Amino acid sequence: MRDGIYQVLFTSNSGDEGQGLAVFKGSSVNGGDYGYTYTGEMQASGESFTVKLTVKRWNKQAKSIFGALDEFVLNLKGQEKGDGFSASGEVQGQSGQIQIQGTFITPAA
Repeated sequence: MRDGIYQVLFTSNSGDEGQGLAVFKGSSVNGGDYGYTYTGEMQASGESFTVKLTVKRWNKQAKSIFGALDEFVLNLKGQEKGDGFSASGEVQGQSGQIQIQGTFITPAA
């Protein structure tokens, strides 16, 4: 995965949508949106990758696309595509599923 800042658009299996920013640098993934932070590690193999993200609520008024959860783990599998990526995965230990489209914005410092 190309190091950089990506716009991410995500949709849950219930049809809820959201967007945020994700920063990929080396094997680290960090980001957030209006209510949650994302932190995790990526493992890449060619154009394919897996990510385990911990998602934590920082804005007590915010609800994730999976409901009013304070913290959860997303296990994702993805593929680089042109200037971005697509990924899908699930909430660890729950039935929530997610689809993500990422678009490269700028290189990471």
